[in-house]
Amino acid sequence: MTRKASPGRRARAVFYAGGADGSIQVIDATGHNRTLAQPPGLGLVLGLRVDDRRGELWAVSYPRKNADAVGGRNTNDIGGLFRFPACLTEH
Repeated sequence: MTRKASPGRRARAVFYAGGADGSIQVIDATGHNRTLAQPPGLGLVLGLRVDDRRGELWAVSYPRKNADAVGGRNTNDIGGLFRFPACLTEH
């Protein structure tokens, strides 16, 4: 998911990536990578939504313990809708 600039804001090329391991990575235009969320905690990151007006990132996840029936791993991950406030202004 890339971020667009709101009117009156300077555009920054930022890419947000959610991982199957429960991580969320932020990659900027220079290729610099930082971790916004990491395991344990989030399950499979299924979707991301940038709210540029509020400076927030929303993520939806599904618990891996439900998704990993074949592997049989016992994780404490949780599924749900998560808000990361003010994360868009930390670059």
